[in-house]
Amino acid sequence: MKKHLHLRVVASLFLLPFLGAAAQAGTASIDVLATFDYPGASTTHPMAINIANGVTGSFVDTDARTKGFVRDSHGNFSAPLVEPKDFGLETVPAGINDSGLVSGYFTGPGAIFSGFFLSGSSYTEFAVPGAQDTFVTGLNNAEDFAGYDSDPATGKTHAFVNIGGTIIPIGLPGSSYCYAINNNNQYCGYYRTGGASHGFYTDRNGVLQYPIDAPEGAAMFRGINDRGWLVGSTTDSALTTHALLFIPPRNFITFDYPGASFTRFTGINDNGLISGEESDDLFGTPSHGFIARARLSRTGD
Repeated sequence: MKKHLHLRVVASLFLLPFLGAAAQAGTASIDVLATFDYPGASTTHPMAINIANGVTGSFVDTDARTKGFVRDSHGNFSAPLVEPKDFGLETVPAGINDSGLVSGYFTGPGAIFSGFFLSGSSYTEFAVPGAQDTFVTGLNNAEDFAGYDSDPATGKTHAFVNIGGTIIPIGLPGSSYCYAINNNNQYCGYYRTGGASHGFYTDRNGVLQYPIDAPEGAAMFRGINDRGWLVGSTTDSALTTHALLFIPPRNFITFDYPGASFTRFTGINDNGLISGEESDDLFGTPSHGFIARARLSRTGD
């Protein structure tokens, strides 16, 4: 397991002047507060972080099985999380709200993916009617949730949100993936079309914004907080993946974990704490988890 550390790094900035309360040009820094691996894991994938700094995600054990975990704010890990109907391949928690409800997906019989929710020790499955596979990703405090499903006829994936018990498809070209939804029902993700990936999100007026591309390459969003800050990653022409913080409408902040070839942010809470993963490998395997804090300051502060 990697040792915990406190590391302050000034992130790379592609900024136009901040809007609203931050109306002047500014600087940004990323404080890495801790690194972690699930005990005995060969790789660790944090996926989301809630307001209590609880992190959920998955890890690969010594038998090459993917299982889930929750890590509390003190660094304590849950026992491995395995959906009871898991076919034996993977259980992947992908979201956690402020009450500790966990969302995710697992492989069931026939290697078909289904979504799940975990409250305490109780699992509830969810599948989109008519879909081949269902992946539930992020959720908010009202238990509205984001995800994507696959079409058995075309094999394409389609992003959706479920708000108030109603599944709402997200109209995007190609294959699309929705990863997170905040308490204002803003959501985000990315889509692939014509061999290229692009980010998307909904703004505070509920308007779908796409395509979103960072200066280095595609913006692939995986988290959004109630301030509308988005996190994810972008990959450059040299295939180096950089963690990405995006403050709409046009402020891109990239971050590289020192010495890593792959860095990705996966979730962000309202206090600016971020879950992420880093790897020495260009494609992110094996990876290690970390928690960071984003800080913005106006010029002259």
